[in-house]
Amino acid sequence: MALWLLKSEPFVYSFNDLLREGEGIWDGVRNYQARNNLAAMKPGDEGLFYHSNQGKEVVGLMRIVSDPFPENGFPDGPWVAVRVQPIRTFGIRFRSLECEHILTCMTSRSSNTVDYR
Repeated sequence: MALWLLKSEPFVYSFNDLLREGEGIWDGVRNYQARNNLAAMKPGDEGLFYHSNQGKEVVGLMRIVSDPFPENGFPDGPWVAVRVQPIRTFGIRFRSLECEHILTCMTSRSSNTVDYR
């Protein structure tokens, strides 16, 4: 099982949206490295739901519940999506400069980061 960092902003798609839906589709990824990470996800992997700009906090844990599939509207194109389900809510704020620096390095260089939309 892999652990991924998936980024979205609460005004785009929040963890509360995912909780309300019960299952969501992680799509809209338009960065090639992030797309490759999305394509590498497997059912049973888990992801930290991270607000990278507004709030700068990990707000929940979710499970990848499908293999990657072509994103709607791109059946033969380069973009893929996966289905996700919420596991639990929590809030880990990144207030110290050191924590923010570590997370910035992780999100900009890690092969386990996937942007949302």
